[in-house]
Amino acid sequence: MGKLEISKGQFLHRRGDTVKDIAIILKGSFTLCYEEEVRLTAGNGAIIGAFHPSGGKYDYDYQAAEDCTLFVYDYNDEDDLTAAIAATPSIAPVMVSASIALATDLINTLDEFYNKAQNLCDSLKSDYSDYKNICATLMPQPQKFDYVNTLTAPDKPPMLTGWQAALCRTCREKNELLRKECYPADINFCIGTIMLAARLAQEIHPQLDFITAFIQNTRVATDDFTSEYRAQKAKLDEAHRQEAIEAGSGNIPKITNALQTILAFAGIGRDIGDALAKDIRLFMKAPDKTEKST
Repeated sequence: MGKLEISKGQFLHRRGDTVKDIAIILKGSFTLCYEEEVRLTAGNGAIIGAFHPSGGKYDYDYQAAEDCTLFVYDYNDEDDLTAAIAATPSIAPVMVSASIALATDLINTLDEFYNKAQNLCDSLKSDYSDYKNICATLMPQPQKFDYVNTLTAPDKPPMLTGWQAALCRTCREKNELLRKECYPADINFCIGTIMLAARLAQEIHPQLDFITAFIQNTRVATDDFTSEYRAQKAKLDEAHRQEAIEAGSGNIPKITNALQTILAFAGIGRDIGDALAKDIRLFMKAPDKTEKST
């Protein structure tokens, strides 16, 4: 137990590490990394480790976004967490605000992933309908991908539609009022709110694992269809452009989703194609292309 200094860029914990202590951020902030798509921020007052049970495993990498100062406590059970909060009443309101902010970000992230799952299923079904129309135009024998029509995204868990999400979002929205009037009134307001946020976060972690796995598995399962659809659509688009050129109308269809068209003609799999597409998009966004390409 005691103060700990962490330099910018250093990792305090890695995903899969065992939770043995809790660390209050006294100065600085950490970036929480989950898969490639999720980046969350734990700022001043956040309690690293509180959103996991003692003895459990960290679900994120914790990397210092700047030079940080932490105060570390032993963490054997919930009593250690409540004792740490009670021992720091002067900054407890800040700790509550940070816990609510992080819990709300987790809720919003989970909600976004469930929306992505629904959009993925809807998009695949729409593409399959388009694929059959394309084949009717180009006259190749369409392949059977009827299983695409049976795809169903999981329903959102109750925590996203019930009181938990509403409470966190309201506490975040009314943070200034609560920091002034409620949290300083009694340490138990702080302890209770942080514990509610921690227990909610512990329910969110497995839901994140579930929905990200669903999205990944769905993409893998429909890889053959996606490749075939992109290939046939690219052929149809090219046929339309050739028709316009030969007719001399000057009304040549614009190329849309050029990257996907190139990948379709290349005939590479989803894993390589998605990775290549991601690298190209990152390169296009880079302000200094020379630096990014080295």
